[in-house]
Parts: sequence; C-alpha cells; structure tokens
Amino acid sequence: MEGRRIFANVLWNWAGRLGSILVALIFARLILDQLGREAYGIWEILMVLGSYYALADLGLNTACVKHLAELWGENRQEKFGRYLTTCVMLNTMVAMVIVAAGVTCALLLTTIFEIPPELVETSRLAALIYTGVIAIRLVVQPYHASLAAMGRFDRLNQLSVSTQAATSAVLLGVLLAGYSLAGMAFATLVMTIVASLVAVWIVRSQAGPEMTRFHCFDRDVVKQQFSFGGWVVVRRAASRCVNRGGVLLLGAMAGPASVPFFSLANSLCGRFSDFLSSIYLVVMPKASQLNAEGDVERLRKLIVRGSRSVLTLAATGSGALVLLSPGFLNLWLGPEYVHPTSTVVVLLAIVLIVTSANSIMKPVMTGQGRVKSLALLEIAAAICFLSLAIPSIWWSGPVGVAVALLITRFLTELLVVQFWIRRACDLSLVSYIRECLLSGIVAASIPVSATVILSFVVDIEQPAGFILGVFVYALAALPAIFAIGLDRQTRALAIEAVTSKLTTARAIPPASKNL
Repeated sequence: MEGRRIFANVLWNWAGRLGSILVALIFARLILDQLGREAYGIWEILMVLGSYYALADLGLNTACVKHLAELWGENRQEKFGRYLTTCVMLNTMVAMVIVAAGVTCALLLTTIFEIPPELVETSRLAALIYTGVIAIRLVVQPYHASLAAMGRFDRLNQLSVSTQAATSAVLLGVLLAGYSLAGMAFATLVMTIVASLVAVWIVRSQAGPEMTRFHCFDRDVVKQQFSFGGWVVVRRAASRCVNRGGVLLLGAMAGPASVPFFSLANSLCGRFSDFLSSIYLVVMPKASQLNAEGDVERLRKLIVRGSRSVLTLAATGSGALVLLSPGFLNLWLGPEYVHPTSTVVVLLAIVLIVTSANSIMKPVMTGQGRVKSLALLEIAAAICFLSLAIPSIWWSGPVGVAVALLITRFLTELLVVQFWIRRACDLSLVSYIRECLLSGIVAASIPVSATVILSFVVDIEQPAGFILGVFVYALAALPAIFAIGLDRQTRALAIEAVTSKLTTARAIPPASKNL
C-alpha cells in the first residue's frame, strides 16, 4: 500500500510537470513572436530574479515539509496546527521584506542590464508586479508544504494543473490583445491570488479544523525552523547561482538578446529535469518519516530503487534531447535558433545525467537533517561555476556558460558520489553502478540506437522526420525502460497502479459516469 502511494504521488507530480512544460513551450514561442527576442530575454531575467526573491523564505519551506511530515505521521494534531500557523506568520514577515527589495531591484534594473529605451518602463513595472506574485506565493507556501507533508500530491498537482491551465488562457488573451510584459505580470498576479485562496481551502478541507486552526505564535517552532532552514537557504542560494546564474551573467555581459539561446536550451533540459524532481519531492517527506522511525533498511531500499529509476529516466531523456532537439527547435522556433541552441542542449543533457547520480541522495540527506553537507557542496559548485562562466562568456557566449556548468557538475557530483553512497547505503561505487546505473545505460541504448539508424534513412531535423523520430524513440524507449530500467518491485507497483485504476473505472455504474 505504501509503495502504491509513492508511485501514485510520482504520477500526479508528472501530471503537474507536464502542464508546466506545455505552458513554457507555448509561451516561449508566443513571447518571441509577439514581443521579440529582447523582450523574451527580459522576461527570462525577471523569472530568474523572482527565483532569487524566493530565497528569502530562508529555507523555511523545506523545513516546514520535513517537520510537518513528522508531525502528520505521529498524528499530533495540535502541534501540526501550531507549526502551520507560525510558518504562515513567519513567511508573511519575509514577504514584506521581499516587496521592499523588489522596489529597489526594479529601480536598478536598467543600471545592471542593457535594456532598450522603449522597454525600460514596462520592464520596471513588470518587475514590481512580479515582486507581488512572489510575496503572495511565499505567504501561502506553508499550505502547499502541508499537502506535501500529508502525501497529498494528487491534490497539490490538481491545483497546479488547473492553475496553469487558467493562467495560460489569461496570458494568451493578454498577449493576443497586444499588452506588454507589465500586462503579463499583472495577469499572473491575479491568477496567483485566486490559486492561493483555493490552496488554503483545500488544506482546510483535507486536514480538518483542528490541524488548520490558527494558534498563537510559537517561538519553539521558530527555533526549529531556523536551525534547519539556515543551511537550506545557503544551499538554495548557491544552487540557484549555478543553475540559473548563467541567464543573469549573459544578460549583464552580453545583453538580453543573447539570453534566449541559453534559456531556451535550459528550458528544454530543465523541464525534463522537472519530471525527475517529481520523484525527489515524494522521497524527502518519506525519508523524514523513515529516519524518525529509525528504519534503515527501508531507507536503503528507497535510495537504491529511486536512484535506479531516476538514472534510467535521465539517460533515456538525455538521449532524446541530444538526437531530437534540433528537429524540435526547427519546428518550434525556426532554423535560426537550431545551431546555437542545440549545441547548448547537448551539453546540458550531459549535465542532466551527471546530476542524476546524486539526485535521490540529496532529498534523503535533507530528510535526515544533513543539509550542512549539501550546502557546502553547493557553495563549492557556485565558486567553481562563477570562476569558469565569466571568462567562458567572453570566449563563446551561451555555449561557454553550458561548458562551465558541465565542468562544475562533473567535479562536484561525480567526485563525491562514492563517499555519500557508501555512508548512506554501505554500497561501493562498483555496486552502485551495477545496481543503479548500468540498467539505465542499457535501457537508453535501445531507443538511441533505433533513432540513429533512422537518421540515416530520413532527416530527423525536418518536421516529418522529427515526428517519425519521436514515434520510433518512444516506441523503443517505453518497453526498454519498463523491462530493463525498472527493478522487479517497481514494475509490479506500476502494473498494480494501472490495473487498479482500470478496475475502478469498470466498477463505476453507467449512471454514475453520466453524472
């Protein structure tokens, strides 16, 4: 039953990520067509700056998920409500600081970045409005953390998918009506307010009145939050510097017009990485519960099975990105974006495989409270990345940033994987490769080989060849992942989840379906 819940939560997370991917792909093309490359570059810069504003939560959200998951597992209702209330109050205080920082950032926007004169006013206004979006999301964040702690990723992602669909429709109308970046930011603000109110209502209906009743401010909760969250925010700051700092460096050193070539490639690889992160999100609360129970054996199985699944999906997805991204970019954006962007995609696809090596270990260590080690690792990665990226931009622009990111992740991820795996799972590097990595490589080699053979027959960079290539790759990848990449127990869970859904659907009377 526990395995089925974890597997179902991953599927719901994938549904939410799929909606996010569709929105990103559609609106990247719309913004480029309607507003131009420079406006798209500015929008990407604002999104990255917004992610840095989110650091102001001081790691409280991660700490909130960890501690609420423990309290939920122990059924401590009054303490759960007290913790939730205190987290909301803390986040509200932080949101006020974010608003003040956003005003300053909007005023300094043109000083840091070379923005064309005709886009200065709308860029500043969009930055101010988007600051409000981040502040509102931060205030409601503990309610989302509550759903994650309760394991209700189905409700969390139903809210996410419906919000993305509604926001997409509104933004589409804004773009087609001819509004600028400020109009897009205002539409996002309105939809964020609506989604936040719905999130509060869902949590209250799921947890009950006792767990969501407002309590007095609890100083002990504050101490717990900051003792855990201090290193989390250091880790997040360093991680964002590595993963998203390339956009800001390109915008400052080479201008907003150079940003799309890197950000579009990063969007493709990042959206696939979001699918993988759906597994991490489920692992962290579960690891917190197992660690609190002292169940080492189940924790080890969680690490090994999760790592095998993630590495299999990462290897297969990276193969698809390398082989099919030129055709997709040609179909999506046009031939002028294919060469510079596809080169960056290849480099970032390799980064995706490298980072997947420790992808399950990191949320497990977070669930165990060992965030200091993760923070120190990310600090080392940030220093390495900045040292390499700044000269690389002068050398090769967007491609140079991708090379700097690849070298950084290779050094910081692969060189420490043996130490972490041995300490947490008592596995040698050879055993880890045999149990987790080898199956993923073998599974990925089958669709890669089939698509390479197809490329000798048809041009997969052209629209018709690309569609055929996607079909062939998917046809070869799905059975390979299922039969080779997944272990026996995970395959059984997948079959059980699908058959139970089909059985439930057949059991519904016709009259109920009509209703």
